[in-house]
Amino acid sequence: MAAACKISAPKLARLKVIREKLVPEYMGLFEKDKLPEQTAYALARLPEDFQKRLTNALSEAPSGSAVEKVLKKYNEGWRWEPELQCPDGKPCKRGDTFLRRDCEAKSWESFCGGNTCCLECEKAKASYSPCERMCSKAKAQRKAAKDEAAEAAHKREQKVGRKYQKETQIYAKRLLPAIDAAGLPEHTKIRWRYDAFEVAAIRQWAAGEFNDPAGWYETKLTPQKFYDAPEVARLLGCTTDFLMGLADDFRPPAGTEPPAQEEPAQNVSNLDTLPEGEPEEEPGEEPEEEAGEKEPPVRRVRWESRGRTPPEGKLILTYKMANDGPAYRAAVWKNGQFKTPNDRSVLTGLQYTHWLKVPPPASGEEFQLEPPEQAEGQLVISGWMPGGTFPREPCEVVADFRVSGGTGRPEAHLRRVCWFDGMNFLFKRHSSKIDAECVRWMALPPVESDVSKLDTSEEECV
Repeated sequence: MAAACKISAPKLARLKVIREKLVPEYMGLFEKDKLPEQTAYALARLPEDFQKRLTNALSEAPSGSAVEKVLKKYNEGWRWEPELQCPDGKPCKRGDTFLRRDCEAKSWESFCGGNTCCLECEKAKASYSPCERMCSKAKAQRKAAKDEAAEAAHKREQKVGRKYQKETQIYAKRLLPAIDAAGLPEHTKIRWRYDAFEVAAIRQWAAGEFNDPAGWYETKLTPQKFYDAPEVARLLGCTTDFLMGLADDFRPPAGTEPPAQEEPAQNVSNLDTLPEGEPEEEPGEEPEEEAGEKEPPVRRVRWESRGRTPPEGKLILTYKMANDGPAYRAAVWKNGQFKTPNDRSVLTGLQYTHWLKVPPPASGEEFQLEPPEQAEGQLVISGWMPGGTFPREPCEVVADFRVSGGTGRPEAHLRRVCWFDGMNFLFKRHSSKIDAECVRWMALPPVESDVSKLDTSEEECV
């Protein structure tokens, strides 16, 4: 018959089993080519009553791999008739649900068979992708456990948030006298690092009126955390020292004016560096448009060409453009040669096109410098700024960071050249954030990129 039909004998045998054993519900699908031959053959090898049970339990025919697993387990004695009891003492009647769950299981998932109560099954307790066929009692138990965990997490967040709110209340009370003295309207917004807070909100915080503490993830109005401290000081008519937490009285000292907004640094090409402490005008001369006391000259920091001799024994930062980008090196010019900042060794053959004198923020400090990735341009007016303030725009800076001294050793300051991206100090442009606390920083002036324009004449540098 197989030869006459031009098919193999095994295939003819499978078709014979299907024709004789497959129930009508599945046979109709097989004849319409909606049931693969392998799946139909596996179903046909199950007892007729079990095939009927499958048609009642499932909304559509199972896959071939699922039927093969069900057939294997059936031959091993599985019947999906659980011998379990519910908490109320009644017998479990979810056999068809267990069968449906196993027929719907993924190929990598194990079978249930109704051998484990849903209340004890790990799949019902799993944090992710739990069993969708668990009983209602297991679902209620899972929801209760989830709600309990969420409530515990909420209480933990509230505990931490209350601490932030108490600290915020202290800082808000500290600001109120300055706000009242400035006569600011309630809707006025005061910019504080990432946010801008209305005066009305600050008054509420000072009075201890807060929303749910679970939504507080940091202390507000913290001193030293500014993008533009002079702007806030001008708005409140107070000193920047008060905003930084360095002074308790918000009023400027007698005879001084409230801080004015700093003008952005400008590039200058032909401006000589002034000796520290010397005014630009001749002694005895006063500008006609100025009145009152003369302000001390602003410290000017700029890149010098290699044609200028570095100052003796002063810490400098050298620069050159290498094949892989800008290269920086900390050095000291001493006795006609470059030496390392710690004066331990000579930097023989140091290659550079520019150098910059790093003004010390205080005497008696020793630091080290590490290279960044990029720089460009020539001269700006610059100076050291306290930690907690930030540059107005992304730029390269020299910054001092507070680092741990290790076991049994005091804290130390590490100075390095880094990149400020507008929000954080990075090790270099497009790299990772520096998590250490910034003590002070100074914006680096840009470096002239055209080497042909460099002044290579030998001059004494002040």
